[in-house]
Formats: sequence, structure tokens, C-alpha cells
Amino acid sequence: MHASWAVMMNNVLAAPAPMGAPGGEEGGPQSLLGSPLFLIVIMVMIFYFLVFMPQRRRDKERREMLGAVRKGDQVITSGGICGTVLKVNETRVVVKVNDDPAGKIEFVREAIARVEPRDAGKGKHTEHDDDADADEDDSDK
Repeated sequence: MHASWAVMMNNVLAAPAPMGAPGGEEGGPQSLLGSPLFLIVIMVMIFYFLVFMPQRRRDKERREMLGAVRKGDQVITSGGICGTVLKVNETRVVVKVNDDPAGKIEFVREAIARVEPRDAGKGKHTEHDDDADADEDDSDK
């Protein structure tokens, strides 16, 4: 598919070389659209817009996400550890992973993969709630 696209682009953009003098001479300058340099420039521009621009946008969004981490946010680290942010400084965060007083872990801020707002857990129906509902249904019988 890519080869046929390149051939089609070459056929569309490449203009035939101008005819030479009436004496039958051929040659002369090639048109800009037919030059291989022009096609290379077009391909580099396409590559830039398809690869580099989206990556820069994702990097910017990630920097903004990490800069917005606040105490009380629910976070998930790149290692899969879930917890609540207790303390934030410029390069590190302290995350509470359970109710045990020793259940605090310090991470480098870049280790955070996802941040969920403080009120994200409110109103959610958890798996534990499903088990409690099932127990209530069994007790009614």
C-alpha cells in the first residue's frame, strides 16, 4: 500500500521535463515538482506531522499532569502501585498505599503513570459492594 502511494504521489507531483529546443535537443532544467529533493522534503514534512507533533503534544500533557499532582490525589505508578498522595515536593511524592502507618512509599514524580482526581472514588460502585449485595440477597431467601 505504501509503495503504490509513493508511486501515485510521484506521478501526481512530477511534471514532465520541459521539451528542449526545436532542434530535437532534450534536457534543460527539471521542474521543481519533479525533483527528488522536493519529494524528500514532502516526505519529511509528512513524517514530522504524523510522528513528532503528536509525541510533543503527549509529552506536554504528561508534564502538565505531573505538575498538577496535589495532596489527596489518587495515583497509579508506572509499576502498578495505587495509592493516595500524602506529600509532594519538586521531584518526589510520598504515596500512602494502605492504612498501616508504615504503608507510605516515596516515589520520583516521573514514576506516576496516571492521576485520578480526589473525588474520583466517590459514587463508584466497587466489587466489594457487589459481594455485600449478593450476601443480602442470600439472607432474604
